[in-house]
Amino acid sequence: MKILSTMLILLGLFLTCQSQELPKKLCHAYRVSEAPLINGELDDSSWTMNNWEGDFTQHEPYEGRKPSQATEFKVCFDDLNLYVAIKAYDSSPDSITNRMSRRDNADGDMVFVMIDSYHDLRTGFVFGVSSAGVRFDAIWANDGQNQDETWDPIWMARAKIYDWGWAAEMKIPFTQLRFQDNSDEVWGFTAA
Repeated sequence: MKILSTMLILLGLFLTCQSQELPKKLCHAYRVSEAPLINGELDDSSWTMNNWEGDFTQHEPYEGRKPSQATEFKVCFDDLNLYVAIKAYDSSPDSITNRMSRRDNADGDMVFVMIDSYHDLRTGFVFGVSSAGVRFDAIWANDGQNQDETWDPIWMARAKIYDWGWAAEMKIPFTQLRFQDNSDEVWGFTAA
């Protein structure tokens, strides 16, 4: 774990885009001394630091356009975990599809993050959560040609619906990710 501590001090997450023609964006994860409570409420002091990231571009149905609803996120970490907070705005929150289902059954409104901890632009650890709090996880390899949805890492997520849309929080232990000990501290990161 001491290798992780050293690596995390300068950890930067590189936000990649689905489309090759779009410019890449840089997002910095920040260290927290007090871990956020994973409850979907986003009211912890950990989430008051740094600005919310966003400015996404559509991949489907209209490649390259601004999304019809805004989404924002923050990424922070401590010695053991990576934390992600997501705000999925919805101008009609009563239309949010909020279905309870089994793990890895992507049903209803969902948000996903993909972490390319090798920064090889070919491999990704996918973590998703629905507005009902159902988790989805998978590994993508070989540029997405190989997908393993049977991978079930140990991690937490919660979601909550608000009058502005819905929020999700994730707690991903570093023990569930693979990365090189001599990493240059830049990881690929995609949020959807």
